[in-house]
Amino acid sequence: MTSSSPDNGHDSSGAFTYRVAIYARYSSEMQNEISLDDQVDRCREEIARRGWRVAGVYTDSAKSGWSLDRDGFQELRAAAERGKFQAVMFWKFDRLARDHNHTVMIKALLRHPEVRAEPDDDGVADYLLLGRRPVDRLAGTCFAGVRALPPAHLLVVTPDGAAAPRRYWDFAPDARVACRSFGEYAEAFHERFAEAVRRRMRSAYPVAVSVSGGLDSSAILCQAEALRQAQGGGPAVLGFSYVGPEGSTSDERSFLDEIERAYGAVIARMDLATLMGLAREARLQAWHGEVPLVDYLWPLTHHLQAAAGAAGARRLLSGHWGDQVLHSTAYFADLLRAGAWRTAARHAKALGDWFLPGEARHLRRQAVRDAVRHTVPHAALPALKWLRSRAGGRHPAFRATETTRDEGLSRNQLEDPASTTALKEVGFLSPTERTRLDLGDRVVEITPRLGHTDSDVSLTVDDPSVIFCGDLYWNAMFPNYVDAIPSKLSESVKALRRGDQKTVYVPGHGALSRVDGYDRYHAMIDEVERAARAAHVKGTTAEAAAEQFSLPSFLGDWVMFNKVFFTRAFAAWYRELEG
Repeated sequence: MTSSSPDNGHDSSGAFTYRVAIYARYSSEMQNEISLDDQVDRCREEIARRGWRVAGVYTDSAKSGWSLDRDGFQELRAAAERGKFQAVMFWKFDRLARDHNHTVMIKALLRHPEVRAEPDDDGVADYLLLGRRPVDRLAGTCFAGVRALPPAHLLVVTPDGAAAPRRYWDFAPDARVACRSFGEYAEAFHERFAEAVRRRMRSAYPVAVSVSGGLDSSAILCQAEALRQAQGGGPAVLGFSYVGPEGSTSDERSFLDEIERAYGAVIARMDLATLMGLAREARLQAWHGEVPLVDYLWPLTHHLQAAAGAAGARRLLSGHWGDQVLHSTAYFADLLRAGAWRTAARHAKALGDWFLPGEARHLRRQAVRDAVRHTVPHAALPALKWLRSRAGGRHPAFRATETTRDEGLSRNQLEDPASTTALKEVGFLSPTERTRLDLGDRVVEITPRLGHTDSDVSLTVDDPSVIFCGDLYWNAMFPNYVDAIPSKLSESVKALRRGDQKTVYVPGHGALSRVDGYDRYHAMIDEVERAARAAHVKGTTAEAAAEQFSLPSFLGDWVMFNKVFFTRAFAAWYRELEG
């Protein structure tokens, strides 16, 4: 490790310049990695291009990115504690860490020397299982010793320390509003709604409103603009909306046009199709998030907030998803309890007028479940479950191929007896035909395939377009051919390709990708096939052919988990070529 002398962040002329540390790492077990010197040179070039200054160079050789126990990295951390630099640059994201959880912890390590870089097992489990903090653990986080300030709480911090958080607001579930007519209820709601918007309009800067054509967000924009006009001034109201393709079910342009005409508002519009997708900005999500969970809607929110900030807004109001409370099916239980069977049937039928067919079916099923859950005595539930199992057959908890089931029970034995029992009772997927699973709002298609093994499957979703490739696709990583049927692997990879730029490919190993990354993988396995067939014709042994083989430079860099992977690839091709 070498580092430059500390400086005060100013050049010889006295002008401020950004101080950047360079970190480089090389793993001895990987092939096709660029050297430490090359990594550092590339970072130096980029720093010079941006007009910044190199504050130090820190390196680790023959160290794994899965561990934080690295001398160079620890020296980088120590330098950060002493304030020697303001940013870190590295050639590639995985040079700093291969585990996104480590990356999140590294941010804390670099910012404060006293922050414990230890995960909180309960917090991580909550996020992975629920996707959020549970109601009874709102202060929990994924980090040991780090607590979040729950909503509607305040925390007073003084030089002597911090007091316990104090709740300053809560719902009043016992409060009742009694009006004499529906009109009075509507008037009371409007008064409270207008006051809520007025309070959130208090700003010295423009106020942005995320708006669609729905009642929820558009009501906020209209109310805000009406209040501003009634007061004869106030902060400007800026509307922002992401719009779907023209003519589609998500095309709300006509509603936005009407709002602009009626209220004189201006609504900026962003193309929905260009901002959606699991792969889009997934790395940025993981970097900023507490856990590496990816939300395909995150880029929409991110770009909308950026647009609002660029327009000068310092406050963003959003009512998106607020109208979801209007189609809860739990109220069907109230209708049935009151004997309003015809009303319940009429409402269930009307769901088809407001939702897509799949969504309407899902909501009707949910209504039946809610009705049973809230109206049938608990003592009768076991009998109903027994009748359902007798009438409709038992629904297995798992679905798998028969080979996967057998492997799970033999080679990969499970420690949990309950999981073993469930696996024994698994429902088999067809080994030859596609299986369609209707999830209500979308359909998942499961297709049996061959290639990586003799028991591969792929999952596809059309809206949004996503293909879960499993181990048929290793993005930027050379695949393991140990159980492969190479010609079938090539056929399956070719069959999975959709060709458009919107489809997201979810690999068994590596990062999410679009079609460009997928085509690079296809070209790589084609190159392996070409080399194996040529070597076989010449009479070269599989071992010798693997020893002589290297991937062409035009295919770029590939991670090699183990040097024997080339040998396994050629051995698999030779098995097939020799019958």
